[in-house]
Amino acid sequence: LKPLPSYLPSFNGIYDRAYLIALPFNLRQNYYKKIADSTSPACKILLITLEINNHTEGPPFTVTKEEIDKFLSQTFSVKLLEKEFVETYNTKLNDSDLKGSHILTYLLSKK
Repeated sequence: LKPLPSYLPSFNGIYDRAYLIALPFNLRQNYYKKIADSTSPACKILLITLEINNHTEGPPFTVTKEEIDKFLSQTFSVKLLEKEFVETYNTKLNDSDLKGSHILTYLLSKK
């Protein structure tokens, strides 16, 4: 990910429904750092991720609660708002690859 221009203000709010789950793990690490560095002290983030059973290729990619805690909990308070079981997830992939998945919704608040 490219650095943000210095003339941009820091962000007060972010809604991420599909960006994070579109990135493979090695790129998500850069994304976590970018989020921490480019958000204001009052920032709130509504983050929606997927935990996909038996699905290793993406996108979408699985992003677990453990990963969110590991990479974001030093900078943000992480609150899981909902973990919703879904029979199938609407994607171009074969739906059978995504059966038994969970959609996780988080509220992140800058510490």
